[in-house]
Amino acid sequence: MSQAKHQRLIPCSHGDGMVIPDLLRSVGRDVVIEAGVRIFHPENVQLGDAVYIGHGAMLVGYHKGLLHIESGVWIGPRSYMHAAGGIHIGEKAGIGPDVKILTSIHDADTSLGPIIEEALSFAPVEIGPGCDIGLGAILLPGVKVGMGAVVGAGSVVTREIPPYEIWAGVPARKLRVRGANQEKNDLGFFVHPTAIVEPDVHIGFGAAIWHHCHLRSGCHIGAGTSLGKNVYVDPGVILGEKCKVQNNVSLYRGLTVGNGVFLGPSSVFTNDLYARASHWNDSRLTTTHLDDGVTIGANATIVCGVHIGTFAT
Repeated sequence: MSQAKHQRLIPCSHGDGMVIPDLLRSVGRDVVIEAGVRIFHPENVQLGDAVYIGHGAMLVGYHKGLLHIESGVWIGPRSYMHAAGGIHIGEKAGIGPDVKILTSIHDADTSLGPIIEEALSFAPVEIGPGCDIGLGAILLPGVKVGMGAVVGAGSVVTREIPPYEIWAGVPARKLRVRGANQEKNDLGFFVHPTAIVEPDVHIGFGAAIWHHCHLRSGCHIGAGTSLGKNVYVDPGVILGEKCKVQNNVSLYRGLTVGNGVFLGPSSVFTNDLYARASHWNDSRLTTTHLDDGVTIGANATIVCGVHIGTFAT
């Protein structure tokens, strides 16, 4: 936590907090701000697209901390967020009514004087994408809530919550992991709770997506294919049926893989013959094709622009 000595001054007004969208640091499209919402220090409040802010909510950007709310976030009525130390809320998170998020605290241990005159400590709060924060929950300074986690109603969160875990209580404690007891979902494939699957991904029947995989929009995973831990699949990549992709494999756009292909651990498929950090456009994309039954060994790097034939090793 950062610290700052607080000197008690003559009180002054922070204004009425009336919402003037043009004064916000940035505001996306299709944002709904209901009646009674108050926003203070709007120059430090940043709203993404399709954000909903319920009646009577209070958002305090503070004069130093940034309150950054990403797209698709829902904020319930009467919620209170004070971003002295910074608050970041990820995409499509849900913040229930009466939730309180705090990012600063007075030091009560250095003297016996009035606590309001003691030094302030600041620590940011981060809420990952897809989280759900239940009605009346309180998040204390420095808390990080991982992607897809759930905080039960009325909980007081005092420490970090890992992704996809469900916590509740005062202080909040772990109850279970989301989806941990599911072998397959209703569509007939398995996705581990730690995996990230973006919208518009095709996953075939019987496929298995394991720990910490990241599947980007527009990729295709065939029926019966298994992705090991920490596999990355870029937009537009096509994986055929009954493939086995081992841990830490990176599959980049422009790759097409046939059926029954084995990709060894930590293998990588490139898509730009002369890569530069400074720029990228579709004209630089060079495709790669693997036919059915191909085997790629561990740590192999497949430079783009090749065609690997049936059952080659």
